[in-house]
Amino acid sequence: MDRLWRSLLMLALTLGVLTGAVHAQWTQTSGPEGGHLQCLAVDTSAGKTDLYVGTYRGGVFRSTDQGDTWSAVNAGLANTDILALATTGTHLFAGTWGGGLYRSTNAGGSWSESNVGMGSTFVQSLLIAGGAVFAGTQDSGVFRSTDNGESWSPAGSELAASDVEALAARGTQLYAGAWARGIFRSTNGGSSWEPINTGLTDSMVLVLFSHGADLFAGTYGGGVFRSSDGGDSWAPASAGISYPYVHALTALGTQLFAGSGGDGVFHSSNLGSTWAPLNSGLTNRYVLALVTLGPHLFAGTMAGAFRSSGPGADWVSIDAGLTNTNIYGLGSSNSRLIAGTFGNGLFTSTDQGSSWSPVNLGTNGTFVNVIAARSPTVFAGMHGGGVYRSTDDGATWDPASVGLTDQFVLALKATETMVFAGTEYGGVCRSTDDGQSWTAVNTGLADTNVQALALTAKGLFAGTYSGDVFRSTDSGENWINTSTGLTQQRVRVLAAVDSVLFAGTYGGGIFRSTNDGEMWMPVNAGLTVSYVRDLVVVGTTVIAGTLIGGGVFVSTDLGEHWTAANTGLANTHVQALCVRGASLFAGTWGSGVWKRPLSDILTSAESPSAALPLTATLRQNFPNPFNPATTIEFTLPRPGHVTLEIFNPLGQRVATLLRGPAAAGVNRLAWDASDLPSGAYICRLATGGNLWTRRMILLR
Repeated sequence: MDRLWRSLLMLALTLGVLTGAVHAQWTQTSGPEGGHLQCLAVDTSAGKTDLYVGTYRGGVFRSTDQGDTWSAVNAGLANTDILALATTGTHLFAGTWGGGLYRSTNAGGSWSESNVGMGSTFVQSLLIAGGAVFAGTQDSGVFRSTDNGESWSPAGSELAASDVEALAARGTQLYAGAWARGIFRSTNGGSSWEPINTGLTDSMVLVLFSHGADLFAGTYGGGVFRSSDGGDSWAPASAGISYPYVHALTALGTQLFAGSGGDGVFHSSNLGSTWAPLNSGLTNRYVLALVTLGPHLFAGTMAGAFRSSGPGADWVSIDAGLTNTNIYGLGSSNSRLIAGTFGNGLFTSTDQGSSWSPVNLGTNGTFVNVIAARSPTVFAGMHGGGVYRSTDDGATWDPASVGLTDQFVLALKATETMVFAGTEYGGVCRSTDDGQSWTAVNTGLADTNVQALALTAKGLFAGTYSGDVFRSTDSGENWINTSTGLTQQRVRVLAAVDSVLFAGTYGGGIFRSTNDGEMWMPVNAGLTVSYVRDLVVVGTTVIAGTLIGGGVFVSTDLGEHWTAANTGLANTHVQALCVRGASLFAGTWGSGVWKRPLSDILTSAESPSAALPLTATLRQNFPNPFNPATTIEFTLPRPGHVTLEIFNPLGQRVATLLRGPAAAGVNRLAWDASDLPSGAYICRLATGGNLWTRRMILLR
């Protein structure tokens, strides 16, 4: 009997039918590969050739094969926004934005906090020198540890309130670059510091680098400066650097290299007297980090890692295993899942994210904001590159921007006969020939910074930067403002369930309208963050992707209640959502694309904490009597189809406030009777085959 029971129990567990069975959770797909890299470090101690990269919200990755492959090493790393890396050989340190310092004694295999005595949680530069570890912070100067990070103490008082962006050592002397204060030097191990800015005409120092007898400083706007006397005096050394925002400096043999925040890498063979570009093969020119390892030069950019053997050699992308991409848009065609990234361009997957293939759109197609599909035609809106179109389900793409009044496309919506593009500066553009040409349609659109678009049976809706929503009932020819109830928060996304509209905002959470935008009300119960980046609809279930660590939320009652659905989602900065087949995909800022079974999302939401009414009711309007507007409330025990109408004393219908789905719980609608005469009116609610009525008095 015991053996039979165990067999039945195992079968039940296998089928997942036991009460309390564990739901599936989010899993990371294989990419897309690339990402926003902020710092690099090498470890050549004891014969090692380890290369480390710190990323924006993706943590730390390690390569042991000169960057050919990467592996995430983030166990115990609670903060994954990595600004600085340094190693002693036995100890690896990571400085984070907001989480202080972390330390690893096993090459990143595991991490623990290293913040005892650390006066700031914003650590943006690290230096190993003279048997000590130094940390430059965003707001509290420099800290020093002489016990491998067990404890920290302030290093001098002169930089106590400074933003220290850079640290370097030359012999026994230490150097610190402080934002807007220039360069400081210490000759006593950091106990005290003195300013050394003679000849330095830009005090916003981003990087310091010691090379032979010279010291170099990269600045924000002033290019490179060189000192040949230990910092006593400085001279410009930027001839040939076309973009003087220098974030990184390093050397390979006699060659000096500078990484700029906009025009790639420059090299100099004469100690900075002249520079020449070194960008062949470098597809992203925003370079934040440079290091050398063996015969190779490595660059960390806003769109992945690159390797070169120096002047005369091309850069090669080395992103295998580096899943740190920033996903801005997701879409689905008949045969492909499509991901748009910020800096890495467009990627497609034909196997639900198990593998990804990059799409080469050229220099204008690296920053992708939004994807819209009407298979086999797919559209991609770019950040500065207009619109690209594919007519073969996303396999090949071509520019499709003729007539587009603005190349910064933030929203796309496609019907069977038209395509609409919401732009950052040019309002709404419409195409009636599948994107071959565009025409601006902005009459009545008071805000032409259009962030979101949605379509319902009642028309086209546009959400704007100023927080207003506009409606057009003639395919964009004319617009009217339908924003009553919105609190002027930036409207970033719009979605519709039949005639029920949802607006996701930056700062105000989610708003809902049940009367085609005439009136909006917040619906944020259970929503723990107020920055909403995307909304998708599955039947009557609404799914929200949020920023600021909120992750994914689900509502099964048309927004009345929201429940987090983040189990397994290591990165909860969600910028894009997409349903494809039986899976929900989430695009994150810093960790690529994640996947979860859609059935799990639809069934895993917790029961709403607020009790729902047992029966439907129509409550008395308030105020009553009224002039000229009043609020009408009704309750439903479960979501359902509702008709709410107003009749005059002759039995003639004078207004239809709602005909469509309504959420469980309390629903509120406003009625403005400005155009009607004084008198008694009847409000009638019809749902589930039942009728309720209330008498209302309009008294002028």
